Amino acid sequence: MIKSEGSIAFNPVKINMKIFFKKLETQGKALAARRDLQFENSKGENVPEFFRGDENLLYRALLNVISNAVEYSPEGGKINFKLERKDHRISFSVEDSGKGFSREQLQLAGEQFYRGDSGRTSRTHYGMGLFIAKSFMKLHGGCMKLLNSEITGGALVILEIPF
Repeated sequence: MIKSEGSIAFNPVKINMKIFFKKLETQGKALAARRDLQFENSKGENVPEFFRGDENLLYRALLNVISNAVEYSPEGGKINFKLERKDHRISFSVEDSGKGFSREQLQLAGEQFYRGDSGRTSRTHYGMGLFIAKSFMKLHGGCMKLLNSEITGGALVILEIPF
């Protein structure tokens, strides 16, 4: 166990990709069902059967991103959750059918306490979800990318880690 990012314990273990992906799929579908959203997922070819990482931190990072996608998609909308292998990286992407990121949000949404527009000032928003996801990716030697989807017009968040 390694202590990093303040008091966060980083505990990389061998993770079964199939089980991990299924757990995220199940939780994503449950969250999406609450808002009458379609939750579709896909797994690319050549994805490794196992990889090393801190399963709890990765799960929390991905759940933060999926939760944001659920919240910012219109009722009846769609969320695409995708797992792919890109060279020596594992890439998880979450694409929603919301309004997407503004130019400012593309630059700042991963920063601590960033809330963006006034619609994010409720008691349930602290501007930490994407910051946490980004921090956990850094612990894994990876990154977080914020984009707007060319397909849905909504937000596209990509979390990548090396394997």
